[in-house]
Amino acid sequence: ALESLRSIRSADLEISSLEADLARLRKGLRDCDEETERIRKAAVKIHASGMHRQSQLKLLELEAHKQREELETQKTQLKNSRHIKEYHEMNAQVGAKAQAVSKTETQTLKMMEDVENLRKEGEKLDASLAEVSARRAALEAGTLEEAAKIESAINEHRASRSIITAGVEKGLLEDYERLYSRFGAEALVACEDGACTGCYKDLTANLISRLRTAVEVVRCPNCGRIL
Repeated sequence: ALESLRSIRSADLEISSLEADLARLRKGLRDCDEETERIRKAAVKIHASGMHRQSQLKLLELEAHKQREELETQKTQLKNSRHIKEYHEMNAQVGAKAQAVSKTETQTLKMMEDVENLRKEGEKLDASLAEVSARRAALEAGTLEEAAKIESAINEHRASRSIITAGVEKGLLEDYERLYSRFGAEALVACEDGACTGCYKDLTANLISRLRTAVEVVRCPNCGRIL
């Protein structure tokens, strides 16, 4: 029975190791998916900002055009002024309009710069998205192949384990599985120098004698591990 439990433990350790490998492969895909989604959201946001800025730019350009036309009209009126008072009033209006035109043109140039920067940032994010998507496709192809091999190996170990467990008394198997879920590989431990190598407590002479006869499965009275 003890040899059967050792064989079951070996199978369990192999299965656990393979399942950890499988989890790492799948995590790699999840990480790639998360990166893809992060870049996609950033690209959508940048493109939306770019479109908004372009709309604002068009409005500014229209406003600048309108102001320039108004400025030219006022300049013409200024030239045609017949009285000093009228001339000074029109001159003040021309000066104010010229300042307004200058301000709008400055805003337009700044907006054009913003639009260009957003365009470049959008192109950069689009390139990153294409790169990570290609990397994800390649990773998925390799992962699927590797995962299939791992799952096949897991199924083989589980089949072998089932054959072994069929010959183990149910209560003993349940005890082992409970211990394995708690202690892992140390569900079964050795006795060295008269002590349990799981909890390092000394064993009684009677218990050590029972271990030497090897006719029964013996447990550590302190930690419950199978010796």
